[in-house]
Formats: sequence, C-alpha cells, structure tokens
Amino acid sequence: MASGEELRNRFRCGIAHHGVTTVKGLYDRADEWSRGLSRGRYAAVLGASAGVGVLAVGLLLSGDLILVRALTMALVMFGLEYAFGAFSGSGGE
Repeated sequence: MASGEELRNRFRCGIAHHGVTTVKGLYDRADEWSRGLSRGRYAAVLGASAGVGVLAVGLLLSGDLILVRALTMALVMFGLEYAFGAFSGSGGE
C-alpha cells in the first residue's frame, strides 16, 4: 500500500490527471453520440439511465431493491423528455 507522500507525488506527476482525462473523453464521446439520436431514442436512453441510476443508488444506500421508484423515475424522465425535449439539444427533431 502506498504512503500518503507517495500518493501525493503520483498526483503531482500527472498519473491521477490521466483518469480525469479519460472520464472527460468518455463523456465527450457519449455526448456526441447522444446528439445524433432522435427525440424518441434520446428519451428512451435518458429514461433508462435515470431508472438504472435510481436502482444503483437505492442498492448502495439502503440495500433495498426499489424497483417501483426506479421504474417511476424512468417513465417520468422518458415522458418529460419526449414531450418537451428539454435535454436532447435536437431541437425537437
């Protein structure tokens, strides 16, 4: 196990910065991909990701499988995005 001083040196050398760059690159690729989706497909992806996020957080925090809450969040996010197109940036296409 690395000592605190060794970890600080690694961070200063940019090893930790590489992880931030990787995450930003993944975000940029996902953002570019999602901008090419139709309104319906984007709404489905947004709803699914919201539902999975609620499930994951519920499992981590309480250990319970909060399936009803996750499905409700997924349906609400899908419906709002499909109806209003607030997040997609596709301009309602």
